[in-house]
Amino acid sequence: ILISSGNLSFLNWLTMIPALFCFDDAFVSKIFSSTYRSSALVASYSHPSLASAGIGQLFRRLINFIFGILIIKFSVPVVKNL
Repeated sequence: ILISSGNLSFLNWLTMIPALFCFDDAFVSKIFSSTYRSSALVASYSHPSLASAGIGQLFRRLINFIFGILIIKFSVPVVKNL
């Protein structure tokens, strides 16, 4: 109901979708069946992550830093307008 209720409803999606990542894994795992949970657990341990690689970790930190700078840069005019 909230999403279909008027103009700029995509802003509701923009706030709800990232909020899903804030749920704890134990809470979210109750939604899925036990076979799906076990296959996801096996997949997470068998696939090497990019964070364990040296260049991958450096690249991720660089991207996070760039996004942080962009957020600060674009937030300053909004805060000044308050």
